[in-house]
Amino acid sequence: MRILTTHLNKRFLKLLPVALIFTLIFSIIGPNTALANPGWYNLSWQHRKKITINAANVSATQTNFPVLINITSDTDLGSAAQLDGDDILFTAADEVTKLSHEIEKFSSNGTAANLTAWVKVPSLSSITDTDIYMYYGNAGATNQQDVTNVWDTNFKMVQHLEETSGGAGTITDSTASHINGTDYNSPTFGVVGLMNGAFAFDGSSGEYVNYGNSSNLSSTGGFTVEAWIYPTDLNADKWILSKVVAPNPQEYFLGMDASGHVSFQIWNGVTWRAATTGNVPSQNTWHHVVGVYDQTRARIYLDGVETNGSTFTGTVAGTAAPLTLGDHVSFDGSYEFAGSIDEVRYSGSARSITWITTSFNNQVNPTSFYTLGPEEDATVTATVTTNDATVVEETIATLNGYLNNDGGEACQYAFEWGTVTGVYTANISWTGPINTGASFSTNLIGLTKGQPYYYRAMAKNSAGVSYGLEVHFLTKPDGPVILTATANSSSQIDLTWTKGTGAQRTMIRRSVGMYPATYLDGIEVYFDTGTSYSDSGLSGNVTYYYRGWSEATGSQQWSNTFVSANATTFAGPVTIGGKVYTVNKAAVLVPWIIFGLAGTFILVQVILYIRKKMRSRPSPHKKPQY
Repeated sequence: MRILTTHLNKRFLKLLPVALIFTLIFSIIGPNTALANPGWYNLSWQHRKKITINAANVSATQTNFPVLINITSDTDLGSAAQLDGDDILFTAADEVTKLSHEIEKFSSNGTAANLTAWVKVPSLSSITDTDIYMYYGNAGATNQQDVTNVWDTNFKMVQHLEETSGGAGTITDSTASHINGTDYNSPTFGVVGLMNGAFAFDGSSGEYVNYGNSSNLSSTGGFTVEAWIYPTDLNADKWILSKVVAPNPQEYFLGMDASGHVSFQIWNGVTWRAATTGNVPSQNTWHHVVGVYDQTRARIYLDGVETNGSTFTGTVAGTAAPLTLGDHVSFDGSYEFAGSIDEVRYSGSARSITWITTSFNNQVNPTSFYTLGPEEDATVTATVTTNDATVVEETIATLNGYLNNDGGEACQYAFEWGTVTGVYTANISWTGPINTGASFSTNLIGLTKGQPYYYRAMAKNSAGVSYGLEVHFLTKPDGPVILTATANSSSQIDLTWTKGTGAQRTMIRRSVGMYPATYLDGIEVYFDTGTSYSDSGLSGNVTYYYRGWSEATGSQQWSNTFVSANATTFAGPVTIGGKVYTVNKAAVLVPWIIFGLAGTFILVQVILYIRKKMRSRPSPHKKPQY
């Protein structure tokens, strides 16, 4: 037994901290506190929009994919989001899991806003549409971006080229590599890009950007280079992105040949292997160009489609050459790119054709890649008022409530009640929907007569349940069943009655000449818990009219029904000269009774005598007989 007790004590000590934690939580929250909406990221964010990514635009399922969100002239964002867009965030389809995002550009005049953002979506399906949510409208929020985590570990450099001015190390990388570039010979910043801003190169002034020689820009395995280009000249060799120094070292480049074909070439230390597009991109149009090496083959993609490849097995020669954009650092200017460049990326892995195709579909026309839903407002718990009960009778009552505010969406309502304050032992099921300004009610039957009841109204939306204040009512008792009134003397009438069901007290009132009309009419004779009373001090030979009502104590309810009775007091004593003389009724009445009887007897005898005489006299019309 001692061993068992010791074992239980140890288990109790282990569970005690957990129990204390739960006790603390519930003591803070309280049983009736509405928790945050499980279907809303945070109620501090007042608005959101659903973004539905069309599965038809996704080529095979993609993981940790950076989706471009491009929204223009949005009045909802303009009127509700912070002017710098710091309160904008994105969540997964569950509406609460925050997704990493980067805002490339946000501009707002307080009325309309433009947004260019990249959102890391954990999984993009090619079979079913993928939903994410954009939240905004929190004036107190700090910057919600998580820039570097938007780009998976395969991304070693991502250049949006949204800068509007240059300088040493000012051309910023969005990945954790932080490979920032420096511009040379002043390319034009802030020109119109496909997604946001872009850099323009004139093809003749030696304009380029130098990103240096980071080890993250070289790979002993597969890698991918990509960019969006807007060529204005297709008549000469144009290098877009290169890691080359002449005559050595050399590593790879992505460019255009003199015929306008896009070429991706890699160097293994001995020879170049090239993959060149079979078709020529059109001039003055945006095109997506991608070079991929997977350790067996160099591939070139134009606008999401693989157009050519070159078999090459081996390792790309890692060199000390810097990566440059728009030209290279040592040639004589004959390879300068002419046109605009946007969204340059280097990945330390060979991206799949499905990844590249999905990227193209997303970036070439974001508004076709997804559907932006209407603005939704944050749902907060509703506010509800419990109104007084109506139609309160012996066994029925109507409970009433009012929805002051639905919290932003249609609500359901209910009531709960009991016979002890704060203890609710019965309720009705949730009913609705109702919206702000709606009154609601429910009818109760089978209640106990003369019983106090306590109830409150409730309202429920997706944010939780809210409660009105408690209200109470008292059902009516039955009226008294029987009332008898018996005169006991010239000054007293005795009353008895049977109490009505649910009654605590009985009210007896009297009047002269007619019955009391209500429990406030006439004179109060009795008002207590008993069942009999002697009404004294009355006048003699007077008829008194009594009525009785039942009362339930508390908020006081009166019975609808009543009972009635009347009685006449005996005649009172005679008063002569201010003195009261007791009248002996027998002494007064007996002589008169005897006198009356004697007179009646004499009268009868006289009548009989007259009748006898009249019979014995002869008739005057009868002749005598001889």
